[in-house]
Amino acid sequence: MARVGGINFASTIWTQIRMAKEKDPEAVDRLLKQYRAPIFNYLRNHGFSQEDADDLVQESLLKILKDDLLLKAEKEKGRFRSLLLGITRNVVGDWLRAKKRLKRGGDFVTLSLDATPGGDSETSFGDMLAQEGPDEDFAREWAVNLLRLGMDRLREECEGSGSRHFETLFLHMNDPGPYGELAEKMKAKESDIRNWIHHAKRKLRIYLEGIIQQYCSSPEEYAEENACLKRFFKDA
Repeated sequence: MARVGGINFASTIWTQIRMAKEKDPEAVDRLLKQYRAPIFNYLRNHGFSQEDADDLVQESLLKILKDDLLLKAEKEKGRFRSLLLGITRNVVGDWLRAKKRLKRGGDFVTLSLDATPGGDSETSFGDMLAQEGPDEDFAREWAVNLLRLGMDRLREECEGSGSRHFETLFLHMNDPGPYGELAEKMKAKESDIRNWIHHAKRKLRIYLEGIIQQYCSSPEEYAEENACLKRFFKDA
């Protein structure tokens, strides 16, 4: 059992998915829904229609539930984000090749393996599929989704307690102007705004660390995922 900063890494996300699949299929569905958004947005950002992106996300998530993949992932202690990206690449690659076989050169092909919808062959989706390792676009969508999950938890807590921490941080993140302007907008003291933002950021960091911990199986992966988040959101 690995431990870092008081955190235990007793089991991988893959073990959790396998156990949930065996005992509580709804738990699997809830778990995978947390990670649907980064895959969907990643595909949409690369020119796929909403319908096609939905289908490809569904196929990618279904592949995760295959017993042989789960066992292999557990055995190799694969990093969750990297494996999710690899699965998505494989699913998209199979889909594109099937499209080309059905009708070569026709309008039926949404995306070719040689060029993006914008026609820039140097950054084609086919080239991207052939690459191994991380993808900055996917990492960005992943970080955005982590922040969304963390903010959702902060919002739920603040709604339950009547705190204005979430509201203040949300407004500040969307319009990071002077605290005085935000205080005027919220009809509060500037000192209160500073305190609310400080406490909201501290709580958000705790939630984000907990979310990241849920899918990491080692101190190295945990550190890598925190670094990914900070690369896109300095204050996270």
